[in-house]
Amino acid sequence: MFKGIDASVTARDVSRRINRGTRCYVFPSSKEPGVIHSMESYQEFKRALLLDVDPRVKKFRDQPWTIDLDTAEIMRSKAHFSKLKGHKRRLYTPDSECHMIDGRIRIVEVKRETSEDDKYILAEKMLNQHGYDFLMLAGEDISGVLVRNACCLQRTRAEHFKKDLPALLDQLNALASMHQDWAFEELAARNSFGIFGVYAGLANGIFAADMNLDLVGTNAKISSAFGDMEHLFLGFL
Repeated sequence: MFKGIDASVTARDVSRRINRGTRCYVFPSSKEPGVIHSMESYQEFKRALLLDVDPRVKKFRDQPWTIDLDTAEIMRSKAHFSKLKGHKRRLYTPDSECHMIDGRIRIVEVKRETSEDDKYILAEKMLNQHGYDFLMLAGEDISGVLVRNACCLQRTRAEHFKKDLPALLDQLNALASMHQDWAFEELAARNSFGIFGVYAGLANGIFAADMNLDLVGTNAKISSAFGDMEHLFLGFL
């Protein structure tokens, strides 16, 4: 089984590519301090945000390595494969390598819509040989509302906020014990960090809500979760 490659190395650093004609998307990981995620499409960016807030995902890497689809050999990048006389290698670099809390490693390919291209059917077969799960996930069906909610959840884990978080969580736990159900605006008014405090409660399993709903500025229902994180199981929608 493939043991993996140093997490500081990527097969393609898309943030350094120039003259591509399209932008890249970058944000700091909330799971690994100091790690910056770089995605080369908006579809990948949306998916990466969901992976970052999903508690089932221990960590994930972008463009982690490259695999030869004929031999199943894995190298750091396309540049590390030797040329074969009279044969053009079929190489594939995954969008993400997701290390799950339960020990599984999932390889995720993100497209606007799912595809049955022979390349990905072969990629799944080769990756299965290394003990990986392979998932192709669509990005087009991830709504703007869900992206905004994921961004807010991700920001509650920012380094500058950590010093205030313990006191806020104590306050939110006390509110969760008072009532089972809250309107978003009411709960925002009852904690010292307002809207941001509600998202901190959602991010830490104190409260739960349907993350596909527009929560801010509405009377969306927020429920006491008492540690249940299922509302954050978003990465593999």
